[in-house]
Amino acid sequence: MKKLVFDSSSLISISEKCFMNILGELAENENVEFLIPESVYFESVSRPLKIKKFELNAIRIKEAVDRGWLRVAREDRKLGKLISELSEIANETAYSSRGKIILVDKGELESLALVKRTHADALVIDERTTRMLVEEPQQLKKILEKRLFEKVRLNKHSLQLFKNFVGKTRIIRSVELMALAFEKNYFQKEFSRTRDALEAALYAMKFAGCAVSDHEIEQYLKGALR
Repeated sequence: MKKLVFDSSSLISISEKCFMNILGELAENENVEFLIPESVYFESVSRPLKIKKFELNAIRIKEAVDRGWLRVAREDRKLGKLISELSEIANETAYSSRGKIILVDKGELESLALVKRTHADALVIDERTTRMLVEEPQQLKKILEKRLFEKVRLNKHSLQLFKNFVGKTRIIRSVELMALAFEKNYFQKEFSRTRDALEAALYAMKFAGCAVSDHEIEQYLKGALR
């Protein structure tokens, strides 16, 4: 069985655009287990359940947990140790003239640690910064400098420790899950299987916060409709 760990950004994007049933189809039919750490459950369910603006999203995600589509991984001693280890190095990798730059939040830290703890196949994350820190730290440096209008210094030692920790962690985004669901014909209960439906779903993910370019969406469309 494959294991995929979600962080809050990807989970909320899917829920916000009413695609939780499609996620359920993948969970039930593709021999895959979707996992979230306790902090992600808190960020996407427990806390927003008390905020009217976000309550509906929280209910959708909670129902996915109740149905077994998502499993909340409780923190044990080994996971707690990994979280502590990663938290000491992840936000020590980039500095500006104002000091260290916080790149990874609590949910992302725990999600990365959970990937390592469970030997998961991938981390599902829509947030750009953490994904680039894992895959392209030098490119992230350029983006940070453009955003902050100043030079950014990477701590090579901390960056190497971070790389050693995450290893070859595979990163995927919500758009890739939607493209896979389309290929497997799990859209049928929600939409007709057309190019327009897939394009609309992928752009919905983009506008919900998934860091994906128009060019990448075009490539997904070409690949899924061959």
